[in-house]
Amino acid sequence: MAGVGRILPAALVCAAGVALIVTAARRDPGPIGRTGVPSSVIPVAVPADAGWGELTGRVSDLDGLPVEGALVLAQDLAGMAGCARTGPDGAWLLTLERWDRVRPRWPDRGFAGGALPMREAEVCVAARAEGFVRSTTRRVVARRSQRTSVGPVVLYRGGFVSGRVIDEGGREVAARVRIVAVDSRDRLEGMQGLPRAWPDDAVRSEPGGGFRIGPLGPGDAVVFAAAPGVGAGSATVAVEEGRTASVSISVRAMPSIAGRVLDDTGRGVAGIRITCRPEARLEEGRSPHVRTGKRSSPEGLAPGVLATESGEGGDFDFHGVRADVPYAVVVTGAESAALRGVTAGCTDLVLALPVRGTLAGTVTCAGTGDPLEGAALRLLPGGSAGLVRLTHPLGLEGVGAGLPASGPDGTFAIPDLFPGEYRLVVTRPGYEVAETPVVVVPAGGSPEPVEVRVVRAGSLAVVVGDGRGGRVAGAEVSVAVAPPRGPRPLSRAGPWSGRLNAVADGAGVCGFPGLPAGVRLILRARDAEGRSARLEFVLLAGEERAETVTLAEPAVLSFHVDPVTSGARGGHPIRLAGLDDPEIDVLVETDAEGRARVTRLPPGRYRIMATDPLEDESRPEVAGRIAEVDLSAGVEAESRFRIPDVTRVHGRVLVGDAPLADGRVGFGPLQGTPDHFRPLLFRVRKGAYEGVVPPGLYHVSVEYPGRRIEIEEPVRIPAAPEHPLDWSLPGK
Repeated sequence: MAGVGRILPAALVCAAGVALIVTAARRDPGPIGRTGVPSSVIPVAVPADAGWGELTGRVSDLDGLPVEGALVLAQDLAGMAGCARTGPDGAWLLTLERWDRVRPRWPDRGFAGGALPMREAEVCVAARAEGFVRSTTRRVVARRSQRTSVGPVVLYRGGFVSGRVIDEGGREVAARVRIVAVDSRDRLEGMQGLPRAWPDDAVRSEPGGGFRIGPLGPGDAVVFAAAPGVGAGSATVAVEEGRTASVSISVRAMPSIAGRVLDDTGRGVAGIRITCRPEARLEEGRSPHVRTGKRSSPEGLAPGVLATESGEGGDFDFHGVRADVPYAVVVTGAESAALRGVTAGCTDLVLALPVRGTLAGTVTCAGTGDPLEGAALRLLPGGSAGLVRLTHPLGLEGVGAGLPASGPDGTFAIPDLFPGEYRLVVTRPGYEVAETPVVVVPAGGSPEPVEVRVVRAGSLAVVVGDGRGGRVAGAEVSVAVAPPRGPRPLSRAGPWSGRLNAVADGAGVCGFPGLPAGVRLILRARDAEGRSARLEFVLLAGEERAETVTLAEPAVLSFHVDPVTSGARGGHPIRLAGLDDPEIDVLVETDAEGRARVTRLPPGRYRIMATDPLEDESRPEVAGRIAEVDLSAGVEAESRFRIPDVTRVHGRVLVGDAPLADGRVGFGPLQGTPDHFRPLLFRVRKGAYEGVVPPGLYHVSVEYPGRRIEIEEPVRIPAAPEHPLDWSLPGK
């Protein structure tokens, strides 16, 4: 293919064609100055092995006193995160690393764990500490290989809300009280791993006792109260740090549905979950189970569906229902305990629970008939076959919690089940997952005996060889579930997930018992010298397989990029993706001489992409920098690519005498200037912008809210490392 760098052994270099590339894509420049660093941020050089970059700062309370032992969390949407603890003076220092969920697959292969290519990123910083409920959030532009100083992070002590609930006559009533909305100062945004700022659980108010909710973060809270048989109401209250705010909530009658849940003896039953949904949403012949999804409500319910649990005496109520819609009120899990055609205003409903029963049975081995102890059980409603997808981890550790396991004689008993059809799922390490339909009958009936026969799972014995007749002790071996095949699968969740790890003993042998049958598995082996092997296999039920894998010498791949006219370019991104092993995904940058080197690569096929993420790969001049290579064991190969010259453009944008707070500067290529990339739009933050463009002639425009200004004269960008370009625009 024209323009593709070919891979040849022994560092033999070959290149063809001329290609163009923008080398600094997805860059988020700093707010002030041509350095792209905010005036409140102090950059300091960071050692190369210290991670992507470092952040430092202090944590204090609202009075400015330092907070010791606070956990500081930082994260960025581009794939970095870090955490640290504060010292006695409230100071902290953390290192930004890749997120765990995009962890490097091969950390010692000659590159820094798949280092991220961008040179700067906007990072969100917040903190948490015992005795405090909220934290201010600091956003700062951090730069690669530098230490950035972050402004003080302030923690807030909790406040409380107390009060009483009264009816329209001024009498105190018992009600459930909940925080339903907040308008918080210094609201925490986009941070994971921090405590919830506002509680979701409702509290109970009693006449003469009132209610008390907290601790809460400072802000304005909307408190909602619902009194069964009376009505509902809300009030807004300001929550201050370390103080208790008082409020009185007046409830008034509103459209509602209420009633009681009774057992077969006529007594109220507490703790029964009930759903109330429009009848149009309840499909005939299907169990009314709650579904969750992207369009669900905050409680995880479908839109228009309400849910609650019966209280003391079995009472329940749904407030805020529509008066013109018929509803179905259903006891979750008991389809027979359902009322159809219920309308607003019905407050004396009675949901009669059927007599509950017990599911009992035995778990045995299908091959020997022996009873199995410790089998984990999971029970699913029979109508949820298309709604629930179970995923089992390799090894079956930690599954089935919540139900009693089978006893020494293999027997089990699950009490207090509503009559009906269920799916019983049985898991036990070393055996295949067994799933069977079961029927629960009311107590006193004649249940069918349940016997679950589970099949012994397969096993794999691995011998790790060195290719010279010897065996490799201490090699790291793993078995993982292979990803689904095909481009862009609809769902990446298969029936099995996870990975099992082992280390070869002194004889180079290790084993993996209890592997599932019919699942595509991948075996990987690797020693301390970087030699590796990969094997894909599928086991039959109960199969005991022995495999010998031979470690192959690692390959080395070097890159060299040559600009068209200027000298070597450093910082050019090159991505290396494994075609035989999709888990290999390496992103490197060239050094000051335009070179990059990746060592300890497993032999196999790879795709090299010396392109920018913003380029259109369908264009021939871009596709010429995408190559597929086949590396042999122990081979050192090199690939050379011709890339275009680029210039770093940076400057300030003034509107009148003030820096432009937020906008974009656009460069449109003219008269033969390369245009095979997406539109060149660079963000303006606090008056500063920065970007990389190929040399040439451009039409420039500046956009900001409510206005677009076209620069009349074309601008020529020279072939130089950088080119300052400031803009002064007329005032609004």
